[in-house]
Amino acid sequence: MSIVAFLWVPGSKKEKSKKKSLLAHTIFVHSQLPLNVWFLAIQLLTHRTNYMSTMELHRSLNVNVKTARMIRRKIIETLTGVEGKYVL
Repeated sequence: MSIVAFLWVPGSKKEKSKKKSLLAHTIFVHSQLPLNVWFLAIQLLTHRTNYMSTMELHRSLNVNVKTARMIRRKIIETLTGVEGKYVL
């Protein structure tokens, strides 16, 4: 399921509306995971005082280890500002 908003863009008469995804330019853009998994991962990674490993995230979210690693990497990069192309 994707979240799509229909926005009216002023301009030519041919362009009455354009499809704009609410997830565009975010860390969720090409993900197959539901947003509740992403939000739970963000909550788990930001509300702990100590380091949370990929294996702990894997067990907490019930996802594959590779998926947990990808989620953790994207969230950490976004929060630390290492990579400027993602928006939270």
